[in-house]
Amino acid sequence: MDPDQRKKAFIHFWGKLFLSLITVAILYLSLIRPVQSFLLKHYLLPVLETFLDSAGDLMLVHRTDEIEMIFKSAKFPDMKIELPFTGYFWLSMSMIWVVKQRMFGRIVHIWNLCLLIIIPLLSLAIISGTHWLSPLFLVHQKLYKALFLILGMLAIREGALKLDKHASKKL
Repeated sequence: MDPDQRKKAFIHFWGKLFLSLITVAILYLSLIRPVQSFLLKHYLLPVLETFLDSAGDLMLVHRTDEIEMIFKSAKFPDMKIELPFTGYFWLSMSMIWVVKQRMFGRIVHIWNLCLLIIIPLLSLAIISGTHWLSPLFLVHQKLYKALFLILGMLAIREGALKLDKHASKKL
C-alpha cells in the first residue's frame, strides 16, 4: 500500500468514527434522551413514589434523564436511577459499530439487558428501606459506565491496529 493509500485508509477510518460519534450524539440528544426523560417522569417516578415512605429518609427527584435518590440524613451518598441504554451505551456502541467488534458489542448489549432486571430490583429494595444495598448500587453505576467506555476505546484501538497491520503488510 503506497503512502497515499495508507493516508486515505486512516482518514477513512477516523472519519467513519467521527461521523458515527456525531450521528449517535445527535440521535441520542434529540430522540432517545427526551423519550427516556418522559418515561422516567411520567411512568417510573410515580410508580417508585408509591413504595416510598413519606416519613422516611429517602426522597426521589426527577432530573433530565434520571431519578435521583436523595438521603435526607446523608447516611449514604445520593444515587441515580437511570434507564438502561443511556448515553454511555450509545457512546460505546458508536465506537464499537465502526470497527465491527461483535464480542464487545455483545458484552455491552447483554449488560444492558441485565440492567433491565438489576436496576428495578435494586432501586425498589433501596426505596423500600434496604439501604445497605446503596454502596453496591453506587459501585455498579460507576463500574458499568467505565466498562462501556473502556470497551469502546479498546474497539477503536483494535480497529486502528488492524488498519495499521493491514497497511504494513501491503508495504
